[in-house]
Amino acid sequence: MEANPSVFKMISECSISKEAWEILQTAYKGTTKENQQYGGKGIQCRECEGLGHIQVQCPKYIKKQTRSYYTTHPDEDEESDGTNTFVAFTAQIHGEGTVNPTMSHTQPDSISDDEEDLTEEELIVNYQMLFHKWSKLTQTYTIVEAERKHLVRMNMELTKVVEYQKIEIGILEGKIQSMTRGIKMMNSSIEILDEILEEGKKNISNFGIRCRAKGGRHHPTLTRDHIPSPNIHSDFFHHPTSSLWQI
Repeated sequence: MEANPSVFKMISECSISKEAWEILQTAYKGTTKENQQYGGKGIQCRECEGLGHIQVQCPKYIKKQTRSYYTTHPDEDEESDGTNTFVAFTAQIHGEGTVNPTMSHTQPDSISDDEEDLTEEELIVNYQMLFHKWSKLTQTYTIVEAERKHLVRMNMELTKVVEYQKIEIGILEGKIQSMTRGIKMMNSSIEILDEILEEGKKNISNFGIRCRAKGGRHHPTLTRDHIPSPNIHSDFFHHPTSSLWQI
């Protein structure tokens, strides 16, 4: 028998698979084949300790597996999850008040037999281990990122220092060139001055007024000649001055 039209309409208006499953549970509670077969007691689920279904059919278990699957594969489209789950929960109902227990669409393909046997405690332990590793990786990334930013800032500061030092080097090189030119000019002036002095030494004259040099350049002897004054009448010049004086 097909699903009740009113129930199907309620399911089709649901936005998520969880709401659809809760509606089906409420509508067909206690009418599954397992409950009828075992006199209403049914088999007990290890996940929720409920009756009438096994662990792989438990909504709580399926919800955990689906959450774990999409936590591991975050890039997949969430719409496909909702669509597949909705198709699974709106499957054809076989028999009056009986829901088809086959829910292959809602189970990830990667679930193995060993994973089906995992208890809630084991899943919690695995989750805690993964969370601990993720926390350590996050802390490591935070430290590395902080060091990277620090190194970037140091690189920028050192680059500014290098540019400033280059400017100072250019200024000092200009000063060195200016001082070098000044030294060359001073050396040239000294050479010219030496030449002038040397030339002056060569052309030194030891003659004074009415004097003549005797005895060579290094030991000159100056002699004074007689200065006649015929046109000047003075008692001083009446006496002939024919004597010579020597130094």
